[in-house]
Amino acid sequence: MAKNDSKMGDKFLVCGLCSNWFKKPRTLPCLHSYCDNCLSKHILSSVSKGEVTNRSNVTSNIKEFNCPLCEKVVTNDRFSKLPPNQWVNEFPVNKFLLDLLDIEKLKRGDKSCGPCSRNGEESTITSWCKECRDGLCDNCAKVHKGMRVSMEHTVLSRADYMKQMDLLKEYQEPCRKHAGKTLDMYCMFERELCCPNCVAEEHRRCEKVVPVAEAATKIRTEREPAFLSDSLEQYIKHIDRTMTDRNNHTKKLEDTKKGLTEDFANIRIEIINLLDSMEKSAKKELNQMHGDELAQIQKEVRKCKSMKEAVSNARVLLKMAEEHGSDSRLMNTLEMIRKECFWYEEDMGNLRTKLQDCDYDFEKDHTIDNMRRTVKRLGKISVKHVPSKLPPFPNIVTFDRVEQSKLNRSTLSLRGRRIDLLRTFEAKQEDDGAECWHTGAAFLGDGKLALVDRQNKKLKIYNKSYRVQHTFPLSSKPWDVTTVSGNEIAVTLPEEYAIMLLMVDDEITQTDYFSTEERCYGISFARGKFFTLCYDGDPPAMKIIDSDGKEIAAISHDDAGRPLFSRPIYVTSNSSGTMIYITDERRGSITTLAETEQYSFHYSCLEVSHAAGIDVDQAGNLYICRNHAKSVQMVSPDGDRLKTLVARDKISYPRAIAYDSTDERLVVTQGDKGSVKVFQFMTS
Repeated sequence: MAKNDSKMGDKFLVCGLCSNWFKKPRTLPCLHSYCDNCLSKHILSSVSKGEVTNRSNVTSNIKEFNCPLCEKVVTNDRFSKLPPNQWVNEFPVNKFLLDLLDIEKLKRGDKSCGPCSRNGEESTITSWCKECRDGLCDNCAKVHKGMRVSMEHTVLSRADYMKQMDLLKEYQEPCRKHAGKTLDMYCMFERELCCPNCVAEEHRRCEKVVPVAEAATKIRTEREPAFLSDSLEQYIKHIDRTMTDRNNHTKKLEDTKKGLTEDFANIRIEIINLLDSMEKSAKKELNQMHGDELAQIQKEVRKCKSMKEAVSNARVLLKMAEEHGSDSRLMNTLEMIRKECFWYEEDMGNLRTKLQDCDYDFEKDHTIDNMRRTVKRLGKISVKHVPSKLPPFPNIVTFDRVEQSKLNRSTLSLRGRRIDLLRTFEAKQEDDGAECWHTGAAFLGDGKLALVDRQNKKLKIYNKSYRVQHTFPLSSKPWDVTTVSGNEIAVTLPEEYAIMLLMVDDEITQTDYFSTEERCYGISFARGKFFTLCYDGDPPAMKIIDSDGKEIAAISHDDAGRPLFSRPIYVTSNSSGTMIYITDERRGSITTLAETEQYSFHYSCLEVSHAAGIDVDQAGNLYICRNHAKSVQMVSPDGDRLKTLVARDKISYPRAIAYDSTDERLVVTQGDKGSVKVFQFMTS
């Protein structure tokens, strides 16, 4: 362990509940580890209270508990079948932490001979068995070498072992399903470690299972550990920024409160005898309001602290695994951290959207001069909330996915198609109270452009000169828009579990509105049917809904019964609805569903990381926004050729995309600003 990591390492090897060196540490899915006994006590204490707090701060009597540090809900399918005192056994013992702890204790001279300790004696370690991973005194070392079962073991002197930190990297994780087997293989499709028995039993259909060393070399070559480390660092910076903002806002409110209190006193001085009771009433009202606001801010700060601790812990775990862990440990750690990153982004993203700044306002009663007859209180105190000016929480982690049928060959080009930037127009309007986030775009039959602004809860219609023609306020935040026929469009309203149909003519009128069973996000319309994405479901699915709002099919699993999607966000289809294309944000892929018969599809998957908005032209070419890659790409109909149409020097975080076949236009919205890019196809 490097000197500058000593403090970090000390904290990393200490239980967050008892603040002592780990004893049989067990690791939760959120990556926090606790002593076996400490965690068991925490679980029993949580269960005895009969409730758990989820993300919505709603309590329920279900079989789960909160992590003591990050407060993430921990659950397991087996909890309902086991008594609470056995839940702790469902979490793996973190042998990597034990190895690091052994080395640290060896450095400090705090560890004694393993066999002697197990016999209730204390002896100084002079040797270390590489195979048993145990410290030995002189006598035990001789016995160890003399026993038939261990005579071939590699026993190193304590000094030699301390010089060979890389011994840890030779240790492969044991398989929990098959005793005596190690996780020395990695399935690129399922993204999980496996032993040879696992491969034979569960991964026979997977097309790419490689040695874990090969997978680790690949991710190191692609600098994925560094990418995740940078991502975690950005999370920490954003959390620190949020905490600073909340603390500064607290001071601002304190100053405002102090100023208002002085105003109350000045009024009281002017008419002391009559206003004394009203001043007390006003102060009580203000203090109650102030207490409520400070309680909310402190709650937000506490949430930030818990998330910061979780992210910091993940970062340290990644660093330790990369520096001292085996390939399998590194791969295992990376997979766990990737999963947690989505939780970090979602949890802090949810917090960010809920943050509101406020100030107190006091309106002196205009009839104060006639207060003897009419005034009942000093004035009206209110809290005015406005959205926080903090930037959105980073949303930067996507998973590279190996396509199921064939790897994408991105080196080939698509000749004969290129685009030039035609113009950039500002879609932010004067009455937009928040920063624009245009998450959906579609061309109408007469060439007009429809945009949905999620942050400002609006539908915006622009003419062919890109001047705003109509705006239509929506009752909740929209996500996507699609053309139904001519000038009729449909907008998804996830918060309302609804799809709204509108007609765009001399004015915008609502023509229909129907509820959906789940929140709908991306949407496309073809041949009288809506194809819409529901990524909040378990599992996420594509729903097929008829024009009357009736759900007629749901696509969610592949032929092997595995979830087909992880976080599907945008969908498009050809004019007949027989070819459907879905971008999956988490898997970093495009899933193609080709209709074989009614509501039966053959599927394939193409690797395109950071995929967001998607559209298709009449020839079957796909146009894909890659938001964090800051580019727009074109994929040929057969999926084996890919070409960058718009590079990062011309666009910033492309989000939604719409193709106009009449004028050969491509409109792309940007996730970090209100300006919209318009590109014109040219023949090269």
